[in-house]
Amino acid sequence: FSSKLKGKAPNLDLEVTVRQTNASDEFGIDVPVEIRLPGQAKPLVQWIRTGPEPSSFHVKLRAVPVKVELAPGAGVLALRK
Repeated sequence: FSSKLKGKAPNLDLEVTVRQTNASDEFGIDVPVEIRLPGQAKPLVQWIRTGPEPSSFHVKLRAVPVKVELAPGAGVLALRK
């Protein structure tokens, strides 16, 4: 999971990318990405589908986010070694 912010307020572009590893090419899952903005009680939630290739989305924002988090409060599958 990575995020990149470009531009200056109020014309910001947030790019979020999710890379899936150690899973079969057929495996994919929809996961929420929570974007917390200053002064807003409710976060902006965008969903992204994982897959064998990195998945990305862009969202236009008017303010720098306080936090960008993948699947907050939920488990994300992991491989234990």
